[in-house]
Amino acid sequence: MDGFSWSDVVNVVSPHVVRVETPQSSGTGFLLWQSAKIDLCAVATAAHVVEYARYWNEPLLLHHPDTRKHVELRLHRSHIYTDKNSDTAAIFIKKDALPLPERPLNLADNDDPLPPGADVGWLGFPSVALQTLCFFSGRVSAWVSQGRHYLVDGVAINGVSGGPGLCRSREDGSAGFCVMGLVTGYWPNRATGEALPGLSHVRDVTGLRGFVNGIQSLEDLVRTPEPERPPSLRQHGRGWSQTMQAPPGL
Repeated sequence: MDGFSWSDVVNVVSPHVVRVETPQSSGTGFLLWQSAKIDLCAVATAAHVVEYARYWNEPLLLHHPDTRKHVELRLHRSHIYTDKNSDTAAIFIKKDALPLPERPLNLADNDDPLPPGADVGWLGFPSVALQTLCFFSGRVSAWVSQGRHYLVDGVAINGVSGGPGLCRSREDGSAGFCVMGLVTGYWPNRATGEALPGLSHVRDVTGLRGFVNGIQSLEDLVRTPEPERPPSLRQHGRGWSQTMQAPPGL
């Protein structure tokens, strides 16, 4: 036994995780950043979970299951940053909006990506149990350098978008762990015309954290780019708009 336990990891990570709800979709998010200078923190999620709400300035609900607290946010669109190319997003909120931990989770160094076969896990709120934070696990199938994402042999379903992907840390010792990325979708195999098992997609978030680390004032948020018009609701679906699309680089 090397002391590493996924159940222990879940206990540590759960306080960092929130459920993200909009009038049109639901997903998962986790604490990405706490500012040392201003009263802001950032929750990471998948861009397709919040892009429609961001464009139309719709309200967001963030539920923190670890403390059973929630907050309704009526934010200006500049308070949500989305990167549609990587399907990642950051929601900026005041530090006291939710009782989140003071320190975000460590990120993996994806410049030295995990090898195929590495055990990984992820957390999220699947639509079949929307109120319940669930743990999933699988193995890395491949690292796709173009687009900086992992293909993972494991299931991810509606509602899990935006959840943290977790791996064993190669720096902190055998019992350590870190965030390898953010779950953005699941691509089933439809080569024969029917849905067969596929691959989950976990996107690197070091670039997203790099962006939020550059936020030094509230004025910086106002200067974030205006959002593009999102897909229609018919195209957008319920927070899983990319399920049937192949990730970049395939």
